Amino acid sequence: MDERAVVKDGVVVGRIDVVRDQSASAAMARKLDEVSLVDTLTGLSNRRRFEEECEREHRRAQRVWDSYAVARVDVDGMGAVNEALGREKGDALLRLLGEALRSSRRQYDVVARWGNDDFVLLLPCVDHAAVKSVLARAATHMVSAAKDAGYVITLRVGVAVWRPPSSDSAADVLGRAAAALDAAKRREPGAILVDLGGTNIKSDLEHAADEPPERIE
Repeated sequence: MDERAVVKDGVVVGRIDVVRDQSASAAMARKLDEVSLVDTLTGLSNRRRFEEECEREHRRAQRVWDSYAVARVDVDGMGAVNEALGREKGDALLRLLGEALRSSRRQYDVVARWGNDDFVLLLPCVDHAAVKSVLARAATHMVSAAKDAGYVITLRVGVAVWRPPSSDSAADVLGRAAAALDAAKRREPGAILVDLGGTNIKSDLEHAADEPPERIE
């Protein structure tokens, strides 16, 4: 309970007691924090929450000598959808794609909306083959959901895998996934580029660009 002065014309004329509901304030604070971690359009985790989950997974992987991957999934042509059909239709499509991605994930994968037109996945306990399998299933769900709603979409994906004893940080892995996505965007629709790590990430991506792209159908 707080005591506050009652002031009139600059003179203290009395005092009142102010009772604070601490439990209500704490509940409100928790609610605001929860909302700040959720993308309001899709209901998925937002970028802040995803970065926190990446840090947590990175510590786990280091501790138990395990691997994990971060995948950035870009939806081609969202600008054209918004221009042709309006922002409301575009937002509805993003919600649909977000739900399709969420429904395709493994129980312990984390799915988030990263930016306007792209999503991101955190995939614990994976190798290259598992990454391809998870992403193929996710892409199939997304493309099929869009098709059922009357849209034709294509995806481009950039992936970064962390494997021990790499010295990369979680932020480094996120940066590598972004670089892989940038490289995939220079390829044909459906391309996926996977950065498995190594001593020279740039040359790894350049080498991948010289080969036929892996495709997600």
